[in-house]
Amino acid sequence: MKESGDESHIVATCSTSGFIAYPMLSLYSASKFGIRGLMTAMRAELTHSNVGVSIVCPGEVTTNIINSTFISPNSSKDTQAEDQDPNDLLEEAAADAKNTFPISPNEAAEAIFAGIQQKEFYIFTHKGYKRQLEEISNEYLEAFDRAMFQ
Repeated sequence: MKESGDESHIVATCSTSGFIAYPMLSLYSASKFGIRGLMTAMRAELTHSNVGVSIVCPGEVTTNIINSTFISPNSSKDTQAEDQDPNDLLEEAAADAKNTFPISPNEAAEAIFAGIQQKEFYIFTHKGYKRQLEEISNEYLEAFDRAMFQ
């Protein structure tokens, strides 16, 4: 991409789960936290190049991702999630976001393309998760205040 000289862009889906970890989604969250780290490093590596970098952090989009996370292609259900209704997990995540509502895949695409055009690194589709990110950030900063050494 760099060698072509053409303006280009790398986009990865981080999800709000790259910032906020939910019960029963530990592996999903770990992969999304990893994407955030990878893309942050790539942004630094490609700063003065023709390649832009963004991570997309959608809130709830009306897709089948929760159900597909818990249903194995080789069996009727994943044993880890037998007692957990995927819709309950989605509701728990949605309850975290104040006044946030599901959007369609087309609405998500509109937000993503607008973010790419504006060369944004973080592309959030929903404002409702801001409170949780502030709480997580404050927790980090307070931990620094308790650090023992300079």
